[in-house]
Amino acid sequence: MIQRWGIRIVLALVLGALGALSGGGFLAAASAQASVRAVSVQADTSDFSFTSLHTDYRLTRAADHRARLAVTETFVAQFPDFDQNHGIERAIPTTADGRSLHVQIQGVTDAAGAPIGYEVNNDQAGFTVLRIGDPLSFVHGAQTYVVKYTMRDVIHQTGPGGAQQFLFDVNGTGWSQPFGEVTATLHLPADLTGALSGDRQCFTGGQGSTASDCDITVSGGTATASARNLAAGENLTMLVGFHAGTFAVPVSVLRVLVWVLLPIAILLLIGAIIVRVVRLGHPKGTGIIVPQYQAFPGIGVMEAAELLDERDRAFPALITQLVVSRAATMTRDDRGTKKTSDDLYTLQLHDATVLDDEDADAVHTLFGSIKPDATVTLDPKKPKIGDRIAKLLQAAKDSVRAQGLIKRKHTRAGSIVLGVAALVIIAAIVLLYLLVSRALGSWQHDLALVGALACGVAAFALCVPPERRTDASTPAYEHLLGIRDYLRLAEADRIRMLQSPSGAETQTAPSGEQVVKLYEKLLPYAILFNIEKEWREVLGRYWATTPTDVSPTLLPLQTLLFANAFASHNYATTASTQSGSHSWSSSGGSGFSGGFSGGGFGGGGGGGW
Repeated sequence: MIQRWGIRIVLALVLGALGALSGGGFLAAASAQASVRAVSVQADTSDFSFTSLHTDYRLTRAADHRARLAVTETFVAQFPDFDQNHGIERAIPTTADGRSLHVQIQGVTDAAGAPIGYEVNNDQAGFTVLRIGDPLSFVHGAQTYVVKYTMRDVIHQTGPGGAQQFLFDVNGTGWSQPFGEVTATLHLPADLTGALSGDRQCFTGGQGSTASDCDITVSGGTATASARNLAAGENLTMLVGFHAGTFAVPVSVLRVLVWVLLPIAILLLIGAIIVRVVRLGHPKGTGIIVPQYQAFPGIGVMEAAELLDERDRAFPALITQLVVSRAATMTRDDRGTKKTSDDLYTLQLHDATVLDDEDADAVHTLFGSIKPDATVTLDPKKPKIGDRIAKLLQAAKDSVRAQGLIKRKHTRAGSIVLGVAALVIIAAIVLLYLLVSRALGSWQHDLALVGALACGVAAFALCVPPERRTDASTPAYEHLLGIRDYLRLAEADRIRMLQSPSGAETQTAPSGEQVVKLYEKLLPYAILFNIEKEWREVLGRYWATTPTDVSPTLLPLQTLLFANAFASHNYATTASTQSGSHSWSSSGGSGFSGGFSGGGFGGGGGGGW
C-alpha cells in the first residue's frame, strides 16, 4: 500500500514538472482528451444513422378472407465508436383505418440469427414500442437488427364495396435518423396473384408528401419498392392494388357509432328547441287585453316587476310608488353645482299607512322601520343598503312563487329530452375517449363527436325546467298589460275611458285634480314599462296648469331622474365586499387517406437509446 502511494506521489510530481516546462501544454492536452470523452458519453442517443432497411411482407388470406401479414424488418444501423447507444427503439403502429392491426412480436435477432434481448411497451398513443439491446453494454459501428412480427386486417378499402389496397409505410415518418437505402418486398401466394388490379404506386418524403422519388415493380407474386437517401422524418410508402372484394375488411364499430350518434344529437337539439318553444313557454292566457288604470289587487309593484320580467326596474318603481302615494319624499344631494351620476338620493318616510300590505312590508325592509320621519340614503357604496335592496328583490321573487304565480315548468316531453341528452353526452365523451386513447379515429371523427357533445349539452340546457308564469298568474299578468295599454293611449282616449260606464263604476267624473292623482299613481308602472319619459312630459303639463292640493315640490322631478339613472348603479352588498362586485339588479393511427407519404398502415418510427 505504501509503495503504491509513493508511486502515485512521484508520478504527480513528474507530471507537474512537465506541465511547468511546457507551459501547461501537456496538462491541457490531457484535459482536452477528458472533455472529449465526457462530451462523447453525454452525446444525444439519436445521433446515429441507418445504412439500410429492408422489409419483407408476406401477405396471405385466411379462411375468413381477412388479411394476415408476416413482417420481417432488417435494420443496419451505424453507431459511433464511443459509448453512446445500447441499441435502438422501434415503434410499430397498432391501429390504422380505425381498427386494431393485432400486432404480435415474434422476436429480434442479429444478422446471424442470434437472439437479441428487447422489452415491449404498448403505449397509449397506439404503438407497440420495442427497446432492443442490452442496458448493461454499448454498441459501436455497424449493427444489424432483424425484427419479426405479424399483423391482421392490413388492407385499406377506398369505400364501401370499393377497391382494396395494400398501402404501407415501410420505415415511417417517426425517425430522427436518415436512411441510406429503404427497400420493401411484398410476397403474395398464388390465390392472391390473380386478384391484383394493376394499381401500383410509391411515395417518399415527410408526412403528407406526394413526391414519388422511388421505384416500384410488380412481377408475378412479388412487388418491390425502393428509395435512397431518405432524410430524418422521411418515409417510403408502397401501394399495391387488389380488386374489390378480395379481402374481408372489418369495420370499426366505434367509428360507425360516431356517425350514428351525430345525427341523433342533431335531431335531439331540434326536438329540444321545439319542446322549449311549444311546451316550456309561458301560458297563452285569454289573449284579451282590456286597458286598466288601477293596480291589480294583492300585487305590489315589485311583484308586478317579477311577473313582467322587469327586475332591473323593480326598485326604481317601488321608490316612485312611495313618493306618488305620499308615503315618503325624496331629495337629491347635488354634491356641488354639477349633476353627476354620483348624486345621492335620500328618502324620508311620512306615512306608511297609505300603502298596501305588500308595499308596507317593503318599506319596513328598506327603512328598517315604519316610524314617521325615518330616512335612508341610497348610497351605492354602502353594503348595508345593497343588502336591503337585494332582500327586497328576493322578497318579491319569493312572494310571487308562494302565491303560485311563477314556478318551474315540468313536462313529460322535456323530461324525455333531458334523459336522451344525458345519454348523448355520456356516449360522446366515452366514444371520444376510446377513439383518442386507442388512436382509432381521425380528426373528422373527433370533430363529429365534439359536435354531438355540443348538441347534447345545448339540448339539455334548453329543457332544464325553466321558471314560467302559471295559469293562475294570467288574470294579474293580463291586467298589467292592460295598464300598459292604458298608459300608451292618447290623452283623449284615456279621458274617454274614465268617463265610460265601466270607468264610472270605480272613478267619478274626472276633474283635473283627480286626473293628476291618477296619472301619478300610474307612474311606477310607466317605469316598469320603460315609458316614464313620456309620462314625465304628461305630468309636467298637468303640474304646470292644473290646480291641486298636491304641490309639485312634494313630487320632485328627481324621482324620475332617479328612475332613469338607477339601473346603471351596482349597489355593493356584504357578499360583494367579500368576493368581488355584485350587481343588486341581478336576479335572475389516424384517419386513413392514401396517396401520400405517411398515409399507409405500418410505418411508425423509432430511435436510439
